[in-house]
Amino acid sequence: MTGTVLKIVILHIFIAVVNSAPIKDESLAEIIENNYTIDAKGNYVFSFKTTNDLIRYEEGIVVNSGEPNEHIEVYGYYSYINDAGEPVRVDYSATEEGYKIGDEQKDMTISALPQSVVASLVG
Repeated sequence: MTGTVLKIVILHIFIAVVNSAPIKDESLAEIIENNYTIDAKGNYVFSFKTTNDLIRYEEGIVVNSGEPNEHIEVYGYYSYINDAGEPVRVDYSATEEGYKIGDEQKDMTISALPQSVVASLVG
């Protein structure tokens, strides 16, 4: 009887260890942060973060409002954890000069926004 009880205990320990192992099923990721703000001029900021450390941040700024060459400049980044467990960040911009990916991006903090945009987003 002792051998059977020991086998059952070992089996339960094995099952507990297997069930507690992290599962890398990306389809189970959940959004834990989600922000979106747009002002009356069309400037916007949005971001989100998921439980699997996927992050995206983007801001759009209306340039030359009301002019024939009015457009939105977009600055942002996304980041994730690669298969080696290392964080990866990709910065991008879309301006009159085209779409660019790389390190030469503007500072993605609220201090980088014009004060009028910050004021309109804050309310």
